[in-house]
Amino acid sequence: MPGGVTRTYLAVLRLADGTKSGQAVRDALALVDADGYEALRAELTDPVLTWLVQLVGDGLYLRTLTGTPLPPGLSVEDLLARVRQYLPGS
Repeated sequence: MPGGVTRTYLAVLRLADGTKSGQAVRDALALVDADGYEALRAELTDPVLTWLVQLVGDGLYLRTLTGTPLPPGLSVEDLLARVRQYLPGS
């Protein structure tokens, strides 16, 4: 059973339906997403790399929520090692 921020995030996602209040929730989620992107962007100079890193993080979070296993023979550390190759100063 998820807890803490995860439980809150899941509850917010349930509210993000087609209603007027659901639109307000989607707008708030879009702001959170944009803030996350900007925080990454402050560290990474390439906007495409920034978006890629954000999407990878989103995907790992989703896998954790759903209990989806990683591909056989691969680890999160393998993924991070590959992404680090593209970071500024690498």
